Amino acid sequence: MSSPPHLSFFLSSTPSYLFTHFQATVTMNNFQIYRHIQNPGWTLGWAWAKKEMIWSMVGAQTTEQGDCSKFKGNVPHCCKKVPTVVDLLPGVPFNQQFSNCCKGGVVGAWGQDPSSAVSQFQVSVGLAGTTNKTVKLPKNFTLLGPGPGYSCGPAKIVPSTVFLTTDKRRKTQALTTTVQQCYIELSKMVKEKLSSLDPYFDKLADAMVTWIEAWDELNPPATA
Repeated sequence: MSSPPHLSFFLSSTPSYLFTHFQATVTMNNFQIYRHIQNPGWTLGWAWAKKEMIWSMVGAQTTEQGDCSKFKGNVPHCCKKVPTVVDLLPGVPFNQQFSNCCKGGVVGAWGQDPSSAVSQFQVSVGLAGTTNKTVKLPKNFTLLGPGPGYSCGPAKIVPSTVFLTTDKRRKTQALTTTVQQCYIELSKMVKEKLSSLDPYFDKLADAMVTWIEAWDELNPPATA
């Protein structure tokens, strides 16, 4: 059974190569019907495949810089093997902003407001090479937010993204585009309970999770 698209949280990165490093535009779309990501917002992490590091970021920042002592002169934004990224807060200077950024990690639900269901940032990556043969996909993605966490599968390469210039007279194409798909992760206790209630839970897990999500949000618990 294929997964309903509104249970998915996609991450795609589209690198464009510049001299000794590459720039990646990271776009997260929340395709859920009801559940949006509230304060304190999303937290995104991954592990570099080799010795990559982050030269700079626009529209987001890492929570730690790590040990960049081997770099002299220009110091990278982050040298950690496993960086943790968060959105910027509203009101940051214009030169730190990027499209659909700077909302404190708050992302709306696609089923309620598609225009607010996206978050983006740009990252400049060094020590990764400059061709689609030397650049390796990050791995072990993690996506956290208030409430249930997300379980992310491996990144996949898909057809390259095509960009239209501002004057709409020329198209440019990225060398590679990757897509990351993440699902809401239920606790072991909830999974065991659902399995005991329905022997078809394993096959219909996505449909059942959809039902639970909708029920919880449309019928919140009564407050005293």
